[in-house]
Amino acid sequence: MRKLLIDKVGGMRKGFEGAQDLDMFLRVAEITSPDKIRHIPQIAYHWRSHDESTASQGTQKTYVFDSADRAIREALKRRGLNAEPFLPQIARKYGMCLNQLRWIDSIGQGKEVTILIPTKDRVDLLERCINSLYKTCDKRFVKILIMDDRSTDLATLKYFQELENNSPMSCRVVRPRRGDGTFNYARLINEAVDYVDTPYILQLNNDVEAIEPGWLEDMMGWMSIDDVGVVGAKLLYQDHTVQHAGVVIGPHGGLADHQFYQLPERDVGYLALAHATRNVSAVTGACMLITTELFRKLNGFDEINFAVEFNDVDFCLRTLESGKRVVCTPQARLTHLTSATRGNSYNPQEHINFITKYKQFKDCFYNSNIRKDSMWMPVDGDHFAHADRVKKIRILLISHALSLTGAPIAAYEFVRYFATAMGFEVTVLALQDGPVHQMYDELRIPVIVTHELENVHLLSAIKLQATLQRINNLIHLADEFDLVVCNTLTTFWGVMMANQSRIPAIWHIHESVGAEKYASKFLDTAIGNMVALAFFKATRVVFQANATRVIFNEFEAIANFDTIPGGLPLQRIEIFRQANSKSVLRKKYGIQDDAYVVILVGTTCERKGQAVFLDAIDQMCSDGIPSNVSFLIVGAIEGLYLECLKEKIAQLNLRNVQLVAETKEIYDYYVLSDLFVCASFEESFPMVVLLAMAFELPIVSTNVFGIPEIVSDQQEALLFPPGESQSMAAAILQCMNDPDETNAMVARAYAKVKRLFDSELLLMRHAELARKVATEDVLTTIH
Repeated sequence: MRKLLIDKVGGMRKGFEGAQDLDMFLRVAEITSPDKIRHIPQIAYHWRSHDESTASQGTQKTYVFDSADRAIREALKRRGLNAEPFLPQIARKYGMCLNQLRWIDSIGQGKEVTILIPTKDRVDLLERCINSLYKTCDKRFVKILIMDDRSTDLATLKYFQELENNSPMSCRVVRPRRGDGTFNYARLINEAVDYVDTPYILQLNNDVEAIEPGWLEDMMGWMSIDDVGVVGAKLLYQDHTVQHAGVVIGPHGGLADHQFYQLPERDVGYLALAHATRNVSAVTGACMLITTELFRKLNGFDEINFAVEFNDVDFCLRTLESGKRVVCTPQARLTHLTSATRGNSYNPQEHINFITKYKQFKDCFYNSNIRKDSMWMPVDGDHFAHADRVKKIRILLISHALSLTGAPIAAYEFVRYFATAMGFEVTVLALQDGPVHQMYDELRIPVIVTHELENVHLLSAIKLQATLQRINNLIHLADEFDLVVCNTLTTFWGVMMANQSRIPAIWHIHESVGAEKYASKFLDTAIGNMVALAFFKATRVVFQANATRVIFNEFEAIANFDTIPGGLPLQRIEIFRQANSKSVLRKKYGIQDDAYVVILVGTTCERKGQAVFLDAIDQMCSDGIPSNVSFLIVGAIEGLYLECLKEKIAQLNLRNVQLVAETKEIYDYYVLSDLFVCASFEESFPMVVLLAMAFELPIVSTNVFGIPEIVSDQQEALLFPPGESQSMAAAILQCMNDPDETNAMVARAYAKVKRLFDSELLLMRHAELARKVATEDVLTTIH
């Protein structure tokens, strides 16, 4: 705090021992503004704890509770707020000085509330909801407004009549004037608000039930603070676990989630936040209190972009932009069955709309040191709080090849981002040359190609060590570099070389083949042992898929494993799609406009399953498919397997199959195609599947290793076991014959790739990891 402010309020006061800091904070807050108060998510100091310290338990010094109570009471009086502090039961049980507020006369003349309930049929839910309101709300100052979304159930219609004629509370049923027959929750709410004539609106789902009196009074009390615009409640499942205690922005690839979801209600949770009223970025619309004036000022819910999902969160974020606060209070407790009326389906476009609109949003109420993949708020042990301090890093990236295959292209994307976006100095060391070399040249990235380790599996351990020494003499690893990044299992030797030079190393594993199987390829068993040892020598081992990570679990002895999914340059892809039409590209490659093109992309080899693809095509042709269906196998390279494919095509007389050589213009083929197939027996996290999602193609794929982590069966793709040509053929035909469901899967896949697999966001994680690892002591690995 600024000394000027401390002096202005008179510093700490006698008589508030144990809570003198709280007392001063409250007084200082009254002479400044919220925009000048910030939480710094860094460790500033460690709190000394001893047997008689309040750091161990609040009950060690009981006078703290009295001082805190008095400080809060005086602050309420100074601020003109009609409330008094109290300790909730859980605070008393665990000796926590966690005072909350009990509001007095928060509802009354001029502070009336309309409870707005949208519904359709399901009278069983609605009746329980309204009966709970009868028991817990002050009938003098509360009205009920039901927005009936064209119910047809006779029992429901009869209940509406009873409500309007015999309800002990003012009750009105209205119906939408607008609409095209599709469910639009935002529009229902907006239309209903036209009928509201009270200063406050409580939006309430028909499957929510109040538990005990006082919940609405508590929510209204927080509305008496001038800059509060929205108040939400704690919602519980019937099993007494938390359904909602505030909304966090950012989980699930930039969407939102409910904080403390499924935390048992009696658990204290992280810092007891589930039991404390606090500012949040958003609350659920299932029980949301708003001023009628603010709702109309912000033009209500967004009917266009968030018809069903995220309209409540979007409204809350616009509330924050307007200068108002959003509050979640756990003293208002209700039971929620969750979306019992509208079901669990979603519109993928609304997900895209949300992550697009709020891509840059940072949830300032959620600590950056906390993980977002669990709403119970576990500490993120991988978060590097001092990443911004690490500026220049000299990186040696080791790639087994410079071909146009998945792993070398992934390495290229690392290098491109590190060099152009982060300003790191990167040098590439490769064992085999290829077309990616030219791509590095265009970025002016130095590339060293050495052929000394092309046949590493034939070397003895002694010769390998000698070869590594020669390479080290060439590149001067210890003097010229701060970090080594090894790409693929085959570059294990790079980890060993880095460790010998006391340089930290990040090792990216793309293969879904176990270390033992890989090591069996070496003539010298000592080198096979070296592969296993590399897992303990690497500072970090990174996988794109958890399914691949599991294969190597036995080697995670020092907690150095991490999973970061693969991604795509989605902005680049979108620019390409806008500039290249399907018809133009089909003309370029001599493909008819009315053709239905099925594509399989991947280097021709047994692992990619092109032969199984041919068997599936043969079966479909035998069963009869339209004459305009054609099949492209893209990625042909000279070799015995390609010759076998050619022979099989001729033998089966598959005139509608074309083999296309490996190409840098792979985007062309995704644009001109109508359906994508992956027939692989072994994949970790195939980029070809991500590309199909980004180019909005229907996907038929094997369900091996990391593929189910990318797409779910029947949701974003149709998956089948590897090697089963009949299942593959059936899935392809299903996509062709059911366009509505196929288009729905495509939309869900596109939304998912936008949320989870955008390399712009994922490469930031790789850069942060590089910064963190570059500062770590290589001696923390096992020796």
